[in-house]
Amino acid sequence: MLKDRLDAVCGGIESGRKRMELYEIFQPKFQTPIGPTRKDDVLLFLRTQYGMSNPSTPLLERISILQYGQPETHSKRRATIRPLSSSTIHYGNAYEILDHLGYKKFASNVRNGFWYHFENMAWIGFYQIHKNDDTGIIGGGGLLDPSGTWIIEVTAQATGQENVAQAIDVLERIRSLIRGTAELYVLDHVYTQSKVVYV
Repeated sequence: MLKDRLDAVCGGIESGRKRMELYEIFQPKFQTPIGPTRKDDVLLFLRTQYGMSNPSTPLLERISILQYGQPETHSKRRATIRPLSSSTIHYGNAYEILDHLGYKKFASNVRNGFWYHFENMAWIGFYQIHKNDDTGIIGGGGLLDPSGTWIIEVTAQATGQENVAQAIDVLERIRSLIRGTAELYVLDHVYTQSKVVYV
């Protein structure tokens, strides 16, 4: 039912692209000594996107290294706002690049579902999260949530602080269009931190 609504909102049944995204999370190999600069340690994300027009043979589309900045902490914002740096890997081995940057992998998951583009400004992801394992099959560990929960994630990119208000308006419009089928919530900034938590 929600997919039908997203199809209608975003331009028809062909608008939702079937895709799988492998997210691998990397942290620094070596801890920064305790002190003021330790808080600057951040996680890096390796995102590998596969087209799934033929589910039996995922087609590699893009590999990117992502760094999320720290979110704004204003409690009255209508959206979670944080900077994002993205670098697409066109040549070379992404794992070697991250190794040379001094990073090691410590977690991963797979998002499998549909992605929609809305008004050339927002992406809507409608997906399930799968666990990764050592079988060599992407997402071979099965669903993270055995109940089969689907997640809807809506993001808008604002190129510059002056466009943030416009991006938030787009998010609000999407919220209004799918109300009654699904309810969108603003994530508290606490859940979108990308600082490294050393234990």
